[in-house]
Amino acid sequence: MKATSTRLSFLSSLKKRKGLLIIITAALLLEFLSGTQYYFTHRLLEKELELRAESELTMKAILIKSNLNDAEEVLNLNMWKIQAHLNVPDSTYITMPRLVSFSPLIQSHKAHSANCMQIL
Repeated sequence: MKATSTRLSFLSSLKKRKGLLIIITAALLLEFLSGTQYYFTHRLLEKELELRAESELTMKAILIKSNLNDAEEVLNLNMWKIQAHLNVPDSTYITMPRLVSFSPLIQSHKAHSANCMQIL
């Protein structure tokens, strides 16, 4: 009888330990999976952020280059006005605002810049 009771108590303690061992194994597996998922997600987000920043900077560089080309075109078209007023320095302050006000290319960029500043 004593042997049977010790055998039953041993079996019941072994069953309890199996349950505890299963819970500990499941917890460790869950932690391992969470760590792996965090690592790969972090790398993917880092790459995505880098690509997005690169595309944003490329787009801004294209816009700036376009603005500079438009400004050069306006200056080339109106070079005769500027050269005519070079010998009279006081008239430059009057000529430049007129040049900007009558140029649709510069006005559109000016309006676009104002809209961008309002968004920010």
